Amino acid sequence: MAGYAASKAFVLSFTEAAWAETRACKGITVLAVCPAGTDTNFQRAGNVKRPSGDTLLSPAHVAAAIRKAARRGERMTIFVGRRTLAMSLLARIAPRRHLVTAWARMMTKLR
Repeated sequence: MAGYAASKAFVLSFTEAAWAETRACKGITVLAVCPAGTDTNFQRAGNVKRPSGDTLLSPAHVAAAIRKAARRGERMTIFVGRRTLAMSLLARIAPRRHLVTAWARMMTKLR
């Protein structure tokens, strides 16, 4: 999971930097998309357990949010789903050590 988390952090940082560099270019939209759990084959392929009662977003819902954000062209990052937005806000205020420990516990339960 460390490699997976690190690659997501890289993609987010790289995309936001590309957004800043192309902001003034007409016709170019750069957008980082952070969706909540989405109902694809990803969890099954990765042997990730789903907690009972856990709901996933539909791919169509995520795609619609991406289209809407791309049309607006104003933000560099969008969070699709309340859970992802809440976690991103928590990451801004909680001490990093606590976040890493909580993520490790959660990932252990899902494996």
